[in-house]
Amino acid sequence: MIPYEFCRKGHLNYVLDRNVKDQVCSLCREKLVRECEKCLGKIGSVIIGTYLPAIKRVSTSYKIERPKLCGHCGEILPWTKNMHDKIDGSGIWKIINPEVRDVSKSRFDTGHYADAVESVFKHINSKIKKIYKCKTGTELDGVNLMRKTFTPSEPVVVIDNLETETGKNIQQGYMELFTGSISAIRNPKAHENIEISADECVHFLFLASLLLNKLHEAQIR
Repeated sequence: MIPYEFCRKGHLNYVLDRNVKDQVCSLCREKLVRECEKCLGKIGSVIIGTYLPAIKRVSTSYKIERPKLCGHCGEILPWTKNMHDKIDGSGIWKIINPEVRDVSKSRFDTGHYADAVESVFKHINSKIKKIYKCKTGTELDGVNLMRKTFTPSEPVVVIDNLETETGKNIQQGYMELFTGSISAIRNPKAHENIEISADECVHFLFLASLLLNKLHEAQIR
């Protein structure tokens, strides 16, 4: 196993580093965290790829990721809590669409960032699916649903004035935004075990907030 530890800010430190022996981070001088502060369980790791001992002198590719929660009791670890405090302090949950907050905040708060994103885009797909079926009697899903719902040619959900060229362009643009979000964000996260950071998660959640806001303002035909 690779000898390493994390500091309270989440920096990776190798045990052979002199500062690690002094129990402080070699980058920021913060205290190293070796045990969960709640249950005192030893903090583990997530290693992606294959690790071979250096003594074999084999070049290999691996990535070490910080765990978000204690593997023993589920407590949020200090570096995860620091990020959550920063984001909560910025007030994003007060300005983001309430549906995003209701669907994603609890998942975000427990460090399940990809799940928070997947869930809110599934929620968007589900809302549009219900609207489309109610108006047409036909059930569609995913990319095809978005194209049919927002197409500038006889849309079910009208984003802008289709009697003007500008309005048609806006309608086309939002059709592509909704379609692209399902194709590039919801679908990959629903079918693969993808990990994202807290910062990435927030950007995705604001995109979901924009789409929900536009859906609420739109005219349903």
